[in-house]
Amino acid sequence: MASDPINVRGVILSSREFKEKDRILTVLTPDRGIVSFCVKGVASKNAKNAFVSVPFMLCDFVLTKSGNFSYMKEGSIIESNSKIMESLEAMAVAGHIGRILSESVLQTDNAKSSYELCVYAYYALGKFPQRYQEIYCAFNWRVLTDSGFADIYDLSQAADTYYISTKDSSIFDFKKEGLFKISSDSVKALNYFAEHKVSEIFNVTLNDKLKDELRRFTTMYIQNQFEYEIKDPIKQLEINLRP
Repeated sequence: MASDPINVRGVILSSREFKEKDRILTVLTPDRGIVSFCVKGVASKNAKNAFVSVPFMLCDFVLTKSGNFSYMKEGSIIESNSKIMESLEAMAVAGHIGRILSESVLQTDNAKSSYELCVYAYYALGKFPQRYQEIYCAFNWRVLTDSGFADIYDLSQAADTYYISTKDSSIFDFKKEGLFKISSDSVKALNYFAEHKVSEIFNVTLNDKLKDELRRFTTMYIQNQFEYEIKDPIKQLEINLRP
């Protein structure tokens, strides 16, 4: 027996085929965390809900539950973030964001902050897909700080170069074996990502040197904290596109 409909607002993290004409959506919501539900008949000709085949959109959904499974009754797009789909690099970063959040959101415990981070990250990618590297670095470090895996660094020593452990938040202003060598400008950027409002952190512009350094550092750091293999999606895309 179907239950009363519920209204849900959320970001589509992924959309996958289910049976012959249906799809399963994984959606991040601010109050329920990660929810998954089925959308019937998406692959049918002239299906009115065909939009759900595209991830990374912010949408409103009306869901009904039948047995142990939820189904979409109605849905509408709030923000399509459509330009993400016009850039392979932006799509790669958006997919990375979706995978990390799918693994790290603990239902209602951190759903609100993760939802806010996701909304702004996808919005920034949709508006400025060419800034995918800055968005990748900002997202990585903010999700780590919000999860308690990274700290704000003390730069009172005013060194030009620092050495940071990617296994914890230890930082030194002198060389130590096994630590990541990083410039003071990159550390300042990390502090900016950690301290400022989520609505502001994706506006940062980095030069090529900082983008490369922060991409390598945040990828290594997030992999060590989450304890499973996480590859830089931009680097993987570059490898796959080589002739």
